Amino acid sequence: MVTTRNKGKGKATNVTGLNCVVTGGAGLVGRRLAEMLAERGARRVVAFDIAPKPSDFDTHDGVIEYVRGDLSKADDVDKACSGGVDCVWHIGALVGPYHKLEAYYEVNYRGTLNVVDACKKHGVRKCVMSSSPSTRFDGGDMDGVRDDEIPIRPRGQFMEPYAETKAMGEIAVRDACDGDAFLTCAVAPHQVYGPRDNLMLPNLMSAALSGKLRIFGKGENKGLTSPFRCACRYVTRTTTHTF
Repeated sequence: MVTTRNKGKGKATNVTGLNCVVTGGAGLVGRRLAEMLAERGARRVVAFDIAPKPSDFDTHDGVIEYVRGDLSKADDVDKACSGGVDCVWHIGALVGPYHKLEAYYEVNYRGTLNVVDACKKHGVRKCVMSSSPSTRFDGGDMDGVRDDEIPIRPRGQFMEPYAETKAMGEIAVRDACDGDAFLTCAVAPHQVYGPRDNLMLPNLMSAALSGKLRIFGKGENKGLTSPFRCACRYVTRTTTHTF
């Protein structure tokens, strides 16, 4: 069981006139985040992703530029973060339970190091990382707690390699913050769903319709999900609170 509480509603981030980069720009959260930044007045938004540009991708009158690249390749990340970027929203990650540890390591940890290095090289002052509640989850109940009240699991005590490599990336982002020239933070939305979702709700509905949806325990478990609009607002509002 995982339920959390937020510190407060927060305020919308003022991104008017900013140059922004969103990694994972073709994904559910990253794509909507890029759109929200454009809608709120960003001057330029780079949507960076390894996937081909979606056929229905909206550039918002040219404000959003789609850049295809690989997080695990330092040169790709370096180019995306050049040109006077004000803030990087690092959303991109390798997700799911089906990959080898090496693949998770290269994208979720090495890729995050590439983002941090590129930010420092090009004088990007702010970086917001999307982490995961799985970096804290130990298999037991977490009821009514805040993100900052749950420590990252000790090395070697993670339930899957995705969580371990996301934790490594989060620690790297946290440690890179110097409180002045480079400001960083991490947030951890859980199980995001919404329009353009091709993972959570489709799979849930498919399992339910096929009669294969399993109930664990007595059916009294709680879970935390995040509508993707809320997740995007959480990520942008964190910029205001932290920076």
